[in-house]
Amino acid sequence: MAEGNRHWLDQDPALDKQIIFWIQSVHFLISEAEIWDRLGNSKNYAETIHRLQRAMDNVYQLIVRLLEKDNE
Repeated sequence: MAEGNRHWLDQDPALDKQIIFWIQSVHFLISEAEIWDRLGNSKNYAETIHRLQRAMDNVYQLIVRLLEKDNE
């Protein structure tokens, strides 16, 4: 998806960096949630899942923004 819209990302490097940042954040938070789950720490697990959901919402919003550029 992103590579198909590379021309838009090249024109908007801040959007490109934001997408990369939030995808990396999602990867990190998934790993963190797995650790809290293995340790049986349900409070930290729930907090991490909440942060993960927010990060995924950010990725979604940025991708929508990118796709909207393609429809302009």
